[in-house]
Amino acid sequence: GSFTFSGFYTAQAPNASRRVGYADYLLGQVQSYSSSNRPIMGNRQTQHQLFVQDDIKVRPNLTLNLGLRYQTMGGWREKHNNMGTFDPTIMNPVTKTLGAMWFAPNNGRPALQKTIKDIFLPRLGVAWTVGQNWVVRGGFGVFTQPWSQDWYASGASGLGAALVCGTSDSTQLTPRFIFSDSNPNLNCAQASRDPGGYNGQSVSFYPYDTPAARNFQWSLSIQRKFG
Repeated sequence: GSFTFSGFYTAQAPNASRRVGYADYLLGQVQSYSSSNRPIMGNRQTQHQLFVQDDIKVRPNLTLNLGLRYQTMGGWREKHNNMGTFDPTIMNPVTKTLGAMWFAPNNGRPALQKTIKDIFLPRLGVAWTVGQNWVVRGGFGVFTQPWSQDWYASGASGLGAALVCGTSDSTQLTPRFIFSDSNPNLNCAQASRDPGGYNGQSVSFYPYDTPAARNFQWSLSIQRKFG
């Protein structure tokens, strides 16, 4: 948590211009306190992958290398469902319009992204010997990249799971609490998991139907033997 020691309570007069916050600290006189504590996150993502490859000698001087990768891409989820994001398809209970917060595993959405089960990534390679001294080599492949947690889940992880505390003295006359207090009122509350609880606030948005990226790569080289 964060404590503020202003020096108001040890000053010679109320609202004095000269004060020392360290003096309040020595006496444990706190002007304000704030904290936001989240449980340890257990984010999960599942992928299944299969790769097959074979070399086919079409002619004595021509070889093809054929490959195919198949994989699934599972959406991010949290072990204890401590995850949430904006969803434009959910009815907002406050405004009665579409667009509200989703919290796992509500609304038939178990994860942040929808699992993709049709990712096929072909690969092709060729080696062609021309005459005695020339070789032509080429390749083509389709690749994908995983949904990294930093880019595809960081803003949703732990949303609605934090215990938020905050209390402050605005009178500058009486400390909000003192360190020696056995049970100070820290004004703590559990973060909201209400679909309309974040209206007017800045929130993250991770589309449920996020597509899997596909990168196309190719290469071509010509080699000649000398000597």
